[in-house]
Amino acid sequence: MVLPGICILLIPLFDFLFSSLKKYTGIQIPNLIAWLVNRFDNLEEIALIWLLLVFSWSLFQRYQQLQKTIAQEALAKND
Repeated sequence: MVLPGICILLIPLFDFLFSSLKKYTGIQIPNLIAWLVNRFDNLEEIALIWLLLVFSWSLFQRYQQLQKTIAQEALAKND
């Protein structure tokens, strides 16, 4: 679930790699990479929001699991 957010944050690395390839070999930067680089500011915001939501959801799930475990242990002690 975290992978989409991380992939978007890797766009500057792809830009650097393809720019270096273009500089030394003359290979053109793929249109997709150029498009992503031009829209990186918006994509970065989306990725950070996505990561925030995923991590918040996972913390919430962990909290619920801990509450359930504590309740089960309390019931076991009362029996």
